[in-house]
Amino acid sequence: MNFKDGSVEFDAEFQGDADPGSMQIFSRNLEFLADYDSETEGLNMAISPMTALEYARIGYLIEPDEEIGLGIYGVNAKAPKWRKITYRSSVMLKREFETPISSYGAVQGILHAWFKEAREPNFQLRELSTDAFVKVFYLAPLYPDVARAVQQRTTMLMVQATCSLIEPDFAADFDDEIPANGW
Repeated sequence: MNFKDGSVEFDAEFQGDADPGSMQIFSRNLEFLADYDSETEGLNMAISPMTALEYARIGYLIEPDEEIGLGIYGVNAKAPKWRKITYRSSVMLKREFETPISSYGAVQGILHAWFKEAREPNFQLRELSTDAFVKVFYLAPLYPDVARAVQQRTTMLMVQATCSLIEPDFAADFDDEIPANGW
């Protein structure tokens, strides 16, 4: 480690065998995250949401006026390509996962639980293809239809609506501000 002007500098190197192709993919994806601008591009599918959130977590460890220098070594490179991690860039990346994805669609399944006295009446539907629970909010005029649906345990429902998907799997562990899953 080298200390200079109140800063710390070190090289972290993978201890093990890695083929050049894997190293190139890793470096390219790390550069993508380091250069990511949520206002002009979306995340590519080569980087998992968990990886992107772990990267964003780095920026949450610093003050808004600080920055972290990240040197990315390419395959057989002697000197790194330098990038900056800032609090702002981390917030923007994290926001990608907090923002619900909205679309019109349908879901088919069996009614699992009904919350008719909730502030926003809803029911949970067990979706057929994935066995996942989907939270469905409905307006008061649909109450008789939902009541009819719960009369038989195996009633199959087809629900059409504007859906808001909030990714639950990777967001829950990041911090308490990310909402739970829901439709």
